[in-house]
Amino acid sequence: MICWSTGAIPLFPQGIAAGVNKIQGSAERSWFLALYLPGPLQWPMIVLMVLLGLGMYGLAAWLSLRSPAASPE
Repeated sequence: MICWSTGAIPLFPQGIAAGVNKIQGSAERSWFLALYLPGPLQWPMIVLMVLLGLGMYGLAAWLSLRSPAASPE
């Protein structure tokens, strides 16, 4: 449940939105973690955040499929 709930944070605002912000060349860093890092580390952090978010959703899906479904008795 935790991965389903929090997977969007690294994926969308910290990964995808930060990447779009960097591509557009905006000077506003807002609360994007990657944009506070030195220039050469920004893209690796953006990619890492996207992969982390996807990994969290993948783990959540895998655990959901692996656990036995609650059957009414």
